[in-house]
Amino acid sequence: MSKQYAVLWCANYKDGVSLKKQMIDALGVQDDVWHILDPMDADFDKQAYGYDGYVISGSARSVSEDKTSPLVARIMHFLGEIDRRSSAPVVGICFGAQALAHAYGGQVGANRSGRIRLGVESLSWTEHATRVVPQQDRSEVAIAQSHYESVLQLPADAQSLACSPTTENEIFLIRRRYLGIQGHPEVDNETLSSVFLAFHRDDLDKESLQTTVAEVTRPLQVTPVIQLIRRLLEEGTL
Repeated sequence: MSKQYAVLWCANYKDGVSLKKQMIDALGVQDDVWHILDPMDADFDKQAYGYDGYVISGSARSVSEDKTSPLVARIMHFLGEIDRRSSAPVVGICFGAQALAHAYGGQVGANRSGRIRLGVESLSWTEHATRVVPQQDRSEVAIAQSHYESVLQLPADAQSLACSPTTENEIFLIRRRYLGIQGHPEVDNETLSSVFLAFHRDDLDKESLQTTVAEVTRPLQVTPVIQLIRRLLEEGTL
């Protein structure tokens, strides 16, 4: 029997339709059924529950600075409810990862550098990853990044699975069913350049822009991360 999954779409990029398809194409497998849900839809609470698993997308919102905004409030409410009334796994990407950490007792704040992280980042697997990521899957990861904030402190019941030179909690797992990924495993180089860089271009000084323009073409290696996401969604826990 096919499983049904929902993407809680929190982003406001111009080319939203193709980005949604890119997300599902990257994460889905044959026979899966995927639905895109808008947390701001009036019927969201009626639609949101009962799926076999969830993915929370990125967003321009901040879970800390915009915590009273309707979008963030609804995502926080959803995470409280899903924890109470369901055992379905949840994957958080970028903003979604920060939402998971914030909802379950972690701390989210500005990047340690004080600047946006935009480009391609190499990740290193941690010791905790040896339990949930098979050795053959712990290969090199190079993943697209686009974030002003990151998870500075994990919830007490979470483990960091991967880190990078700029972000200590790149991939983390909370209670075996909530998987946070700070980067964007669903994004390819073209999207990183034409959508993410275009969106943030005015936020970069001349030197940073030149560096980023060169960096966004660096080859991506996200297969181990995609495999981890698919395993969680299929099995329910890691």
